[in-house]
This record gives sequence, structure tokens and C-alpha cells, in this order.
Amino acid sequence: MTSRQALFVSGIDGFCHRYAVLHRASHLRACGWEVTVLPYRHPDLERAAARAEILLFYRVPANRQVMRVLDRAIETGIGRIGLVDDLIFRTGEAFVPPFVARREERDLWQDGAARYECVLASCDEVLASSLELVAEVESLGIESHLYRDAMSAEELDLGRKAQDAAGARPLRQEFRVGYFSGTATHGADFGRAARGLAAAMEENPLISLHVRGPLEMPPELARFAARISQGALVPWVELPAAIAATDLNLAPLEIQSRFASAKGATKVMEAAACGVPSIASPTSSHRAAMVAGGGWLAESEEEWREALLAAAAAKPRLASMGDRARRHIVEAYGAASRVPEMENLLSRVESRGRTASLLGGDASPRVAAVPDEALWAGALAPDAFPVLAERLQIDTSPPLGEGDVLRQEFCLTVPGLFRLDLFTLTYGQQFDHAIGVRLLGATGQGLAGKGWDAGRLPDHGFFSWDLERPLPAGSFVVELESRGTGPGNAASFGLVEAGPDRSLATFNGQAIAGALGLRGFSFWDQVL
Repeated sequence: MTSRQALFVSGIDGFCHRYAVLHRASHLRACGWEVTVLPYRHPDLERAAARAEILLFYRVPANRQVMRVLDRAIETGIGRIGLVDDLIFRTGEAFVPPFVARREERDLWQDGAARYECVLASCDEVLASSLELVAEVESLGIESHLYRDAMSAEELDLGRKAQDAAGARPLRQEFRVGYFSGTATHGADFGRAARGLAAAMEENPLISLHVRGPLEMPPELARFAARISQGALVPWVELPAAIAATDLNLAPLEIQSRFASAKGATKVMEAAACGVPSIASPTSSHRAAMVAGGGWLAESEEEWREALLAAAAAKPRLASMGDRARRHIVEAYGAASRVPEMENLLSRVESRGRTASLLGGDASPRVAAVPDEALWAGALAPDAFPVLAERLQIDTSPPLGEGDVLRQEFCLTVPGLFRLDLFTLTYGQQFDHAIGVRLLGATGQGLAGKGWDAGRLPDHGFFSWDLERPLPAGSFVVELESRGTGPGNAASFGLVEAGPDRSLATFNGQAIAGALGLRGFSFWDQVL
């Protein structure tokens, strides 16, 4: 019997893509569906959509290709499901989050919100990860249902192993409080706990703070610098060990902000999977994820102080609290708990079979009303291990003119590289030349090559090269050349600081100001 076909369209990468797309794709597969996952800019999107019997759209902004897909699906009665886990689809100043400060950034946010809303309004229904988001979607006249985040079997297994390893270590007097930040936008959220944390650290000298991921430390905590450890963002396969090395997890949110209060409970879930209880802000998602006796809720400065001191005093009992928290997450947030919900969703969407022709195709007013975008340029990062980490741009290569060769040596310590991304700059120019990339081994042997129309290159973004065969660990060289260039018709490439994984780049044999801006991805199973 042939499996039914679903297409899952993703508009974002990294952590969000893993939780909202890959997890839910696994729920679909458990229901017997064959699932294809594609970025919304992928050139095969329309062909894949034509083969699908149901379409899912996660954080996808409207562009002409996406709207053609949606119009044709509506015309033919194909089910369409939207998914949201952040309040990114409401226009108006009240819905712009506090961390978006500059006027031009706020205007860009508003434009994006309108484009997200356009896609959601074209769906049969929208799955939202919190009750607050369900209400926001329904306020737009769009049907919405709660579908909370879940944890995969791999994540729960990593959490269990981390919990077991932590339990085997000798007891320590220090009381370690952990905060794990995924992006640099959580300053206001962490600030909700900062004063209470400072007061608790003042009263209890055994409390220390361990931060992993980007965070600007609030001034209230400056005097405790000797008891604060800050480190880089931790890959998800290493995150459970980092969480399990702490005694308590913090999950504060700026709940006065509609954006923050609508968030899910991933920080609480990930900590509970490792047997670590949390103190969290009292949102609906946190209340649902925190079983009674498995942590604390706090909102005011005094509540944060009291909860932190209570947790430190309860240290001998935290292990049993963590066990209770983990059992709840396994039972209520494991993948198996979501499969019946997915089956009900599919039944609802398929039973509608509604059709409402919207003049699909390029002539559609809906298609013409949204921006066009270069396909696959600046492609989304896959859920994979970053073996060539992205770095901040420090300079720009000279324009790659006719006969010029830009060369970069790089080293892989993890095998399995299957995609190499190049940071390109066009400055808005419309190129009509060709660009070629070669991949060489350490001894100069050719391993792979590819040519593209330079008109597809993004401005200040990554352009992706999917390799036909994954690379082993070792040293390699990437070379770039152009053909058919001329004045004002040559691309440049971003330069970053050189480091252990890459030396200075060369331009026509001469070293230049930095290393080529590359990022690369290997398969997770190479490092698990």
C-alpha cells in the first residue's frame, strides 16, 4: 500500500525548525504518512506540493512561490495546516516585541508579520503551541487548536543519560543555578529574575549562576561576577549534559509582553528531561509543563528570591523533584502523546475538502501582491551539527572578476559534511555571469565541483551547496572563480576571523584580510 504524501514547508532553521518541523514530521510519519520537508524558498517546492495530499506551513512568510502553492491547494481542495510557536503574525505596534528597537527593524517586523498572517489565513486551521497563541490566531478569524511542543525519543534518552551521569558524581556544597539562552533576544526575559536572583545570591553565598548561550548580564548581578560562569551556545546534543550539571533551571519570561507571554515551555521541558526542576514565570505553558512538586512559579522580585532560596534549602530533595518532573514530561510531552492529536488533526482537515478558487497562478492578485524572492539563496540551515561555525563578518573580499581565484583552506574534525554555505554580497546588483566552486582534497585532488548563475546569490546572506557525497574528517580547499564578469558585475564574499578550522583566504595567491565566510553541516549521528 502506498503511503500518503505530506509536504512540510519550513520558514526558519535551527532550534525552532527542530521542535516545530522535525518533531511534528515524526508525528505525521507515526500516523503512516510519508513526509517531505523543504525550506519555503526551495526551487522544488511547487513540484513537491503538486504531489502532496496535505500541506503544512511553519513560520512561512508569503512570497510569490508560496502563494502559488496555496492558491492551487485551495483550488484543488488540498488540506493546509499552519503552525506557529511565537507571536510573529500580528501587525500593529502593540505586537512588536521589546527587543526590536530601531525604527527600520520595527518596520521590517511589521512587514514580516503581515506576510506570516497572509499564509495562516490561507490555511484550514492553525496549530499553536500555547493557549495565548490560540487566542491571537482566533482573533484574526482563523480557526486554531492547541498543539503543544513535544520532545523526541532522542532528546529524552540524552536527558536520561545526562541525569544518570550527574547522579553518579560526588555531592557538592555549591548550589548551581542554570540559564540556557538560545538567542541574544532574552535580556528582558532574564531581567524578570535578575533582582530576585541577586537578592538570593546576597543571602546565600553558595548560590552560583551558570549561563550558556548569548546573554547580556544585568547590572544587578555585576557584584557577583566571581560566582557567575558564562559560556557559548550549546548544541542540542550537548545541552542535556550542561543542564544536568546544574541543580536548578531558570525559565523567566517578560510576561507583560504579549510576545513573551505567548511562548511555549521548551526550557522547562528540556530541564525536566534531565531531572532538573525549574523556577519559571507563570504562563499557561509553564503551568502545564510543571507538575505539582516538580518546580516553582515566580513573577515578582520577591517571589523569585523566595523560590531560589527555597530551592537551595531543598537541595537534598531536588533529585526526587527532578524525577517527578521528568516522569511528567515523558508521559505528557513525549512524541507518543502527540500522535493521537495528529490523527485527529488530519481527520479534521481532510474531512473539510473545501475548495475556493482564488485565480491561482501568476495572474492571481494574491500572488502579485507579495514580494518575490530568490529561490534557495540564503538557504535555511538544516538541523545538523555545525562543523564550520558561522562567525561575524569582519571584511569583504575583492570582487571576484574574470580569471580571479578566491581560495580557502579549512579543516573538519567531525566527519559527514554534507552541505557547505558561502557568505555572498551583491549590494543589490543584478549579476548576469557564472560562478563556479571547486572542492579539493589536501593533496589537490578534485572532489566536487558546481556552477551557478550568479544572479541567484543573496546580498549579505549564505548561498548553499549540497554535496553529493559527505566528506570525511580532514583538510580541504574550496576555490571560487567567475566567468563572464565585467564592471559592476562581480560578486564579493564575506570574510571572518581566521581560526583553527580555517586559515587566511588567498586572492590570486595572495593572503587577504580574513578567512572566507563559510558554514558547514555534518550529520548529527556522527557526533551522538
